[in-house]
Amino acid sequence: MNVRKHWHEILDQGSTIIPQFIDKRMIEDLQLRAKDTLHKLSPTHRKRFKSTGSLCNFADHPEFADLISHPKFMVLLKEFGAKDPRWLAGYLISKPGGGPPLFWHQDWWGWDNAISYQSSPISLFFMIYLTDTTPENGCLRAIPGSHIKAHELHDLPDAHGENLSLYKDPNDPAYAAHADEISVEIKTGDLLIGDSRLLHGAYANSVNAERPLLISWYLPNFLDLPEDIQARFNDIYLRKGLDVDAGEVAPTTTEDWPAELYKYVEGIAPLYTGKATPTPWCRRPNMDLMQPWPIKQHK
Repeated sequence: MNVRKHWHEILDQGSTIIPQFIDKRMIEDLQLRAKDTLHKLSPTHRKRFKSTGSLCNFADHPEFADLISHPKFMVLLKEFGAKDPRWLAGYLISKPGGGPPLFWHQDWWGWDNAISYQSSPISLFFMIYLTDTTPENGCLRAIPGSHIKAHELHDLPDAHGENLSLYKDPNDPAYAAHADEISVEIKTGDLLIGDSRLLHGAYANSVNAERPLLISWYLPNFLDLPEDIQARFNDIYLRKGLDVDAGEVAPTTTEDWPAELYKYVEGIAPLYTGKATPTPWCRRPNMDLMQPWPIKQHK
């Protein structure tokens, strides 16, 4: 594996794919766990996250605990130059057969802080798809370069609101195709890594089968971050004021896990004990502070 190549793809394009990163035996184990989890989901959960398909927080589903600090993830982060890697959160996301497209969005929330406009990622998502994915069954679509370059899709309203999650208006431009998008097709066992600032969505699932994936967010250099960013990460980890947890009362966190489970989180939780006020919650970038979007040359 050419680590340098993958790292530069993340810096330049906002994402990279490492083929066959997870071995077949582990994939089969994860597939079984995911099927069991999805089988137990309530219709209410599926309705609430209709556009996503599901949003099963690992804190509520410790059957995925060992994935959090998987040795291959930790080694890869160190090879990417991480000095103090931390784990933030993880989810099982699965779009059922017939599920609608996922709205355009990016997963960064600290755009009021100057660090948001640096070239290197502040947080990374690691995605493991548990089935081969194509546009037909709801693979990712992304706008390469949008993690650092201003794009017109940044002007869309906050994408994490209830209306988009519930897929109330299929004609909303947040679901529409865009000329700059690419489809991110991926094979079972591949690892997709992306900058949390990257604009992305997913196609509808037009086949009669689930399209499950497991996602975790990692913070490569937690202690180098401004304290107000550390404080906000701490709150997100503890599920305080998280928009996707709206309506939850005292949600479970991994800090509530018993010792035999917490061992997978110990030492890599983004806990902050300082006195800084968390940076304001802001999901919309100041496009004047981003790099300009390339002007297309028309022949």
